Amino acid sequence: MHIPILASGRSWLVVAKPSGIVVHRNEWSYDHQIALLQLVRDQIGMQVNPVHRLDAGTSGCLIFATDSPTSAMIQEAMQKEDARKTYYAFCRGDASWIGNRTESRPIKDDKGIVRDATTLLECVGACDDDSVPPEIGLRSSLLVARPVTG
Repeated sequence: MHIPILASGRSWLVVAKPSGIVVHRNEWSYDHQIALLQLVRDQIGMQVNPVHRLDAGTSGCLIFATDSPTSAMIQEAMQKEDARKTYYAFCRGDASWIGNRTESRPIKDDKGIVRDATTLLECVGACDDDSVPPEIGLRSSLLVARPVTG
């Protein structure tokens, strides 16, 4: 499987992660499941470190570093309070009811510790009629999610 490289620098690259693939093997992945980490490593012929993760079912841009100092630097920058993360989600169904809202709920982190998580959600567009071209999808929405904490 070829993984598109969207951007790269001396010690980092951004790839297009397809849905249905884990970033790296872990206790929840299947024994023989191929991970994005191995695919990218084999494709570019270098060791890579994922700087962050996306769930297996999620597609999107993922940053890899090719050395430990770059990985640490990007991870530190992403963890700062003033770091801004924005997720765009093309969803099935009419989500116009979301409007602009704040969603807060506790979540478990990687170590099983429950933490508060707050995300700002905005439905920037929704359609639910036959005027939409079939390739876009009847009853679909574009959401923007901006995690504040968690």
